[in-house]
Amino acid sequence: MKISFQFQKAANEEKINFAINNYNSLEKLDLALANDYFLKNERIRELAIINGLSKIFYNKYFNANNILSILNEIKLSSKFEEHKKISSYLIQTLTNLNRGTESPTFQLNNQYNESVSLKNQKGKPIYINFFSTSNTQSLLEMEIIKSLHEKYSKVISFISISVDKNSTDYNNYVLNYSDYKWNICHYKYNHQIIEDFKLKSLPKYVLIDKNGRIDQAPAYSPIPDGNNHSIDETFFSILKSNSKKNEFNVGKKDTRIGGEN
Repeated sequence: MKISFQFQKAANEEKINFAINNYNSLEKLDLALANDYFLKNERIRELAIINGLSKIFYNKYFNANNILSILNEIKLSSKFEEHKKISSYLIQTLTNLNRGTESPTFQLNNQYNESVSLKNQKGKPIYINFFSTSNTQSLLEMEIIKSLHEKYSKVISFISISVDKNSTDYNNYVLNYSDYKWNICHYKYNHQIIEDFKLKSLPKYVLIDKNGRIDQAPAYSPIPDGNNHSIDETFFSILKSNSKKNEFNVGKKDTRIGGEN
């Protein structure tokens, strides 16, 4: 029996839609499915709900936030421990790298053997790129990142992460390009990083805001895309915004007791 199809093609489709989109209710969703012949069993029915919600998460006709809310309710209140674990994993998977969500974390060493993590970079947006020394496009764009770092390092933190299979290739690279002064790290065979950041091809870019939340994933690359967009535009907007804040702070009246009049 294909449980997810039972959920998606259940006879009471209208009630399922209303339970998710209008009521945001696990209880009403459960009731909508309770009369299905194949879903009489409570455990199977709840598993069908979990599977069904995961299948329709990217469907434009369903409210994604409500789907997450119902999954979270199962995670917190299900009678079945395995369902709690499945729901928790699904929430993490479905929201991973979504804008506004917490960025995956990591701790690596840079070319100076200094510890690099998102925590010690907080306070500025962070531009992360994943590259390999055997990837020609990666190497070309690293040279452009050099100019971006020189231009925007006061308002943007830069982290480059090598996923070279042989760390010797990484070591030789940072030795040969000692004029690259931003954080360049090797992933140290931590495959969780590859999974967390959904690395399917190189180079890949992610922009994290100053509070450690995802801003762009994937982020614009240093080279303009087909629509002439590059990360330079984003960085320029951040620089401009920071400049305006600084101008305001310099020009505003000191209202503290004893301050200037």
